[in-house]
Amino acid sequence: MVAATLIQHPRYIDVADERWDENAEFIAHAREDVPRLLAEITRLRRLIDGDGTR
Repeated sequence: MVAATLIQHPRYIDVADERWDENAEFIAHAREDVPRLLAEITRLRRLIDGDGTR
């Protein structure tokens, strides 16, 4: 996955699909989504381990 936006000049990162808006959206959401995903992984591991935390 390439997460780059079209803001650099001169262009040194380029992707063939030209999905600049999608890449920028990914970067913007990652700051909130990644910690939320990690918290969910921790919650599910606790459920699997049987400690009863929900």
